[in-house]
Amino acid sequence: MKNIRLLIFDFGGTLVRLYPSREDIISDFLASKELSVGISEITKACRIVDHCKRQSSISLKGEKAKEEFLLSINKEVFKVLGLYENAVHWSVELYNTFSQKKKWDVFEDTIPLLKEIEELGLAMAILANWDKNLESLVNTLSLNCYFSHVSSSEQLAIEKPDPRIFYTFMRTCSFSPDEALYIGNDYELDAICARSAGVYPILIDRLEYWPYADCLRFKSLMELREYLKSI
Repeated sequence: MKNIRLLIFDFGGTLVRLYPSREDIISDFLASKELSVGISEITKACRIVDHCKRQSSISLKGEKAKEEFLLSINKEVFKVLGLYENAVHWSVELYNTFSQKKKWDVFEDTIPLLKEIEELGLAMAILANWDKNLESLVNTLSLNCYFSHVSSSEQLAIEKPDPRIFYTFMRTCSFSPDEALYIGNDYELDAICARSAGVYPILIDRLEYWPYADCLRFKSLMELREYLKSI
């Protein structure tokens, strides 16, 4: 850890979140249909569907393909919840609801951590499975001042969990893998992928999905901040 010079961050779920959350939007949507479904049940359904159908920033070309994929995700979530009869037409309604309400918001512990790392004199970068608009969103959220490099999987034409994304990225920022930490919120996509590329992984497990993960794990960026101050 003494040789670490670069901290690379995932983006969604690590530095920023959807607000309102996906689960809250679905809960409100179902409430409008006079259905009361608990957040825990919605969260479970979303996790099942996401595990089986991961969105790809590479294979989904064009807005139409992305829309069709998201419609299929909505439909499967409704099916997992046992709402087969209305799954198809509700998936369209929910898609439109997301389009109106979807907004990215910076986690409360993000800026304090980034300022702390800046004071430590370490370089920072973002590498995420995202479309080509990642850098624009980072700028919109006023986070660009902290990062020397921002790269999306669509830009690099490789996406996690393929470890080659790290090899390509590291060449662009002139660091070696053993000089970097990768901080993300998904055990498979972030921790395992980074480790496979020789980058030390740190898992931010805000919802405690992976209590037995075999890597360094924190429940928040605030916990990570305290750890970085101690090394």
